[in-house]
Amino acid sequence: MREAMINRRYNQGLTLVELMIAIVLSLILMAGATSIFMASKQTFNLEEDVSRVQENMRYVANRFSNDLAGSGFYGCFPSNRSSNTTVTNTVTDNGTTSPTLLYDFSQVISGVEGGVDAGGVDLPDQVAVHFALAGTEVPLNGTMGTQVGDVPVDANAPNYADLSRGDIVSVSDCNAVAVFLITAVPAGSLNHDASTTIDGVSNFATGIEHVFGHIDFSSASVYKMDAVHYELRTETAGGLTTSGLYATRLGQANPRLLIAGVENFQVTYGIDLNADGTADRYVDWDAVGVAINDVTSLHVTLTINPCDPVAQAQGRDVNYTRDLEFTVKLRNRDGDI
Repeated sequence: MREAMINRRYNQGLTLVELMIAIVLSLILMAGATSIFMASKQTFNLEEDVSRVQENMRYVANRFSNDLAGSGFYGCFPSNRSSNTTVTNTVTDNGTTSPTLLYDFSQVISGVEGGVDAGGVDLPDQVAVHFALAGTEVPLNGTMGTQVGDVPVDANAPNYADLSRGDIVSVSDCNAVAVFLITAVPAGSLNHDASTTIDGVSNFATGIEHVFGHIDFSSASVYKMDAVHYELRTETAGGLTTSGLYATRLGQANPRLLIAGVENFQVTYGIDLNADGTADRYVDWDAVGVAINDVTSLHVTLTINPCDPVAQAQGRDVNYTRDLEFTVKLRNRDGDI
């Protein structure tokens, strides 16, 4: 009888020690599974960040290539070191003879050097490019008569109907080029007076320093102009500060976000020293100076992050960045355009 009672006591279940061991083993297994899950999640997040950055890199490289490569196209007028590259620009957006970067058509490329901060880190640069839009040509069908005269254009040309009051256009032959604001509705000719302001833009002078359409010069044409200004900006919302590359296109009142997550933006300018069409050295904008007509390419460097404001809360690497570097050759700097 005693033996039977003892057997029943030993068959009643787990002891406290056995239960504790089971709990510890379960916790170890759970911790292992959790660790594997977290590692997989972090790997997935990193791959997502890399993918986002790579997509931004592809987009911005393509955008820059399209805009920068076209700079310098002003029509028939040549834009290389061997020509008279003076552009007569009468357009201003601030009422002075020194317009802002976007409206400074006197240079095919204009820049601002960011300098360095107290720690020696390069601050973001700015760059603007100016060019005539291919496929918008309207030929002249007469002479201006004087430098302040209206520009006579062919009203039967296919692109004439696209010209309107407030457009910024270039007029060029193979000897000169001028950029001005059309200040009246086109009626077979283009007016460019200095007393009219349209959306904050005006001409600071009426004369354009050349009599286009004159018999002594080659045939001339009008083209609609375009320009893009690139700069780095920061935005603060909800206590979070993010930076991005912004672009302002001609006619836009405010900069528009091109890609978010750009931490730095550096531009250097390739100088052709021996007229072979290839850059021999790259310098900052402040060192370009009188060599502006010898610039044949631009080297762009961007530091890009995934731009995810909740990355830290998700256990992700908030310091993950990639540097994108590429060189864009200016197609219109090797000879006559």
